[in-house]
Amino acid sequence: MSHGYRIPDLAEMAATAAHLGLPESAGLEVFMQKGSWLFIYGLKLSDNVLFLYDHEFGDLQPLSGIEAVLNQWWEIELADAAEQA
Repeated sequence: MSHGYRIPDLAEMAATAAHLGLPESAGLEVFMQKGSWLFIYGLKLSDNVLFLYDHEFGDLQPLSGIEAVLNQWWEIELADAAEQA
């Protein structure tokens, strides 16, 4: 890790997600962000469903499970690698 880099706690992540327009943010537990807050991942507390919020499109999508999260991250990494090649 870089010197001075700090991982935000859950409350800070929730506040940032709400500021970025995450709908229903009071009922959602944010646990991860990817791409400088372009993608926000979390858990909908009322029914324990994983979700993805795409900040660019303002779209909140349910996910089938953690495998879907990991697969999406892998696709992003592959796309980034292809752009750099």
